[in-house]
Amino acid sequence: MKFYNSKLRRRSFVALSLCTTLWILFGYNGVFLNYNRNEINCTAMISVVPPIQLPSITKFDLESNETDREALVTLITGDTYVAAALVLGYTLKKHESMKSRQRDMIALMKHDLVLSKQHRRMLEEVGWKLIEATTFSFPGTVIPRLIDGLLKLHVWSMTQYARIAVLDADAIVTGSIEEPFKFMRSNMDIPLLAVNYLFCPKVLEKKTYMTAYFNAGVLFLRPNIEHYEALINLSSKQGYYHLKFPQQNLLNTYFLGKWLGLSVIYNYVHRNAAWFTDMDSIRIVHYAGTPKPWDQAHTSQVKSGGDLWPEGDLIWQKFFVNMTREYEWKKHHYLGENPSKELEQSFDFERFNL
Repeated sequence: MKFYNSKLRRRSFVALSLCTTLWILFGYNGVFLNYNRNEINCTAMISVVPPIQLPSITKFDLESNETDREALVTLITGDTYVAAALVLGYTLKKHESMKSRQRDMIALMKHDLVLSKQHRRMLEEVGWKLIEATTFSFPGTVIPRLIDGLLKLHVWSMTQYARIAVLDADAIVTGSIEEPFKFMRSNMDIPLLAVNYLFCPKVLEKKTYMTAYFNAGVLFLRPNIEHYEALINLSSKQGYYHLKFPQQNLLNTYFLGKWLGLSVIYNYVHRNAAWFTDMDSIRIVHYAGTPKPWDQAHTSQVKSGGDLWPEGDLIWQKFFVNMTREYEWKKHHYLGENPSKELEQSFDFERFNL
């Protein structure tokens, strides 16, 4: 038992040292975190993957003669994320930086998504251009809420844009996001900017030995057809990436050693208060995981004695209330004409006292 406890202490010390090292290397002091890595370059595997039929974006009629256009993209995979996408769009339109440089706001939707006319009108009203895109499957079983994650790969095919920021619908913009765009304009060789994920994984990914791992909820990227085709080909290759967080793991494996780290202020996970306290500096808040600030499950936690409106949730609540009052929307607007059972059961409009 003495040997076991000693061994356990050594393992705990190693784990703590690893977390500390990651904190030092990929902390949030400054806007950019420039670091070099010499991990295995998995892109060498691309050439041996047999090609598959590429999905295509449909109804994509955004044509322009401009050669230096930029876009803001989100994904909508079901009506349960409509309220989230509305708040994201509202925060983007409200921010002053949007007025200084016109950018298209594009919401990619599954081609077979049945979205009510009411929801479509609301999304377009806050500024989203709705684009339908074909979907494809992971090479194995994944968590149901992540099953449509590969929809994000279409963003790399949108080469009519020079640079794109893609944000998950459960994010909001609370400050300027100009600096990452500006950095990519002056550094043409950078394909991807992302925020290093600050949680130490329970199990290290032995196959790739990743010492850096980004959260894919917020990405600043450069569209590229070669990356697009390679990612789609590799997405069907069983064993190339782990399926626990499939989309995120695929992107991390493919872009290993190629991406540049951003400060955590550009993808602040709202339950991550232990890592960051200067809330005024945050530019993007990301409500990753479950429950979401608008969920019934979240309300149940509050009533059972959980955290009463954590600060991050208060930010989302404020934007939702302001948006709802400004557009004079009611509960029936958010439910739409034919709401899914999941939306009816999860969305908690009454909590906002509107």
